[in-house]
Amino acid sequence: MEQYIYYSIILFSTIVAFLYLYIIVEKSIEKIARKQKSRYEKQLIPEIDSIINKVIDTGNIKDIDIDRKRLKKILRNSIRRDILEERISYYLENFTGEFREILIQFCEDYRIVEEELKDLNTRNIYKKALCCKKLGELRSKKAIKDLLEQVSISIQDIKYNALLALAKIGDDQSFIDAFSKINGSILLSERSLIEIIDSFEGNKSFVYSKMIDDEDEFISSLFIKSAGNSLEYTLIEPIAKYLDSNSKERRISAIKALGNMKDTRYIDKISDLLDDESWEVRALAAKTLGRYSDTNIIPKLIDKLSDRQWFVRYNSAVSILKLDESLQYVHKVFEGHDRFAKDIIISAMEDTDLMSRIFDEENNKYYDEKLAVLIKNYIDNGGETKDE
Repeated sequence: MEQYIYYSIILFSTIVAFLYLYIIVEKSIEKIARKQKSRYEKQLIPEIDSIINKVIDTGNIKDIDIDRKRLKKILRNSIRRDILEERISYYLENFTGEFREILIQFCEDYRIVEEELKDLNTRNIYKKALCCKKLGELRSKKAIKDLLEQVSISIQDIKYNALLALAKIGDDQSFIDAFSKINGSILLSERSLIEIIDSFEGNKSFVYSKMIDDEDEFISSLFIKSAGNSLEYTLIEPIAKYLDSNSKERRISAIKALGNMKDTRYIDKISDLLDDESWEVRALAAKTLGRYSDTNIIPKLIDKLSDRQWFVRYNSAVSILKLDESLQYVHKVFEGHDRFAKDIIISAMEDTDLMSRIFDEENNKYYDEKLAVLIKNYIDNGGETKDE
């Protein structure tokens, strides 16, 4: 038994030692690679910028006056090629204009895109995801077919980077096809998917017009929300029809989108959703109504201060405080007998720092004496109005 324990300790110690050695070697290699890349960057970035500027100025790849042998030498070394790709990506990401197409053509003609497509065949998950990312940054339509194949892969990082790459390439039909492929097999969060759709660089209006009516409720909802983020005013009416949808997800998406675009034509329809069967819809409707400046909806919001769901009550209270600048409706709440309404108004006032508009406790000073007395009496009496 003692011998078994002794051998176990030796084995465990050996494994730990090897792991420690592996980490040291790995970190050392990374450090050397970083130093080498830093050295190359100082040398190459001015040279690469010069090449890129010649590409942009000439406007024709074939007529560029550059040292092609030198360029091929740069491309043969993986670190140098990465630096070149990063600089091209920088220009494509931060500047707009016709020169982008010339730079993309340059990447295709000098096999930069082709090399990345070859690397996409790796079995290494990290490298495959990185290749998808790089292909998106290069924005070549030659990569579309291969990227669409990656979308079907169930690994989250690969799927995310492939979709984001297609968004950057900006081909309308391939982007639509990509989201058709992920129906029923979505591993990404809603926020991640909306960020991808928001970043699409093609004809957004066309894609939105097709996808907001997608059969898949989740996919449809994503594009409705994104259309709201992008303020696609031409799609207000097609989006508004989903306020009456049987799908809770679509109703929520429509409220969010219309709230972002602040189209006053649909205030009444949104306020009707304060009585929706789903508390999520009621809560969002209450929150969204606070973004408009129509005080006529305050009575409806006051009714929801007694809703059975806390989020509905709270969002209604916050919206009332945004709309009721004179606080006349808040007066009425505290003159009434609804404890739910009073409690949630006080909670919202504390969270939005509106108590300071009414009274200064430190100096015992009232700015709105009548309301201050009503609130103070209610709080001091433990949630009971003094004259009740």
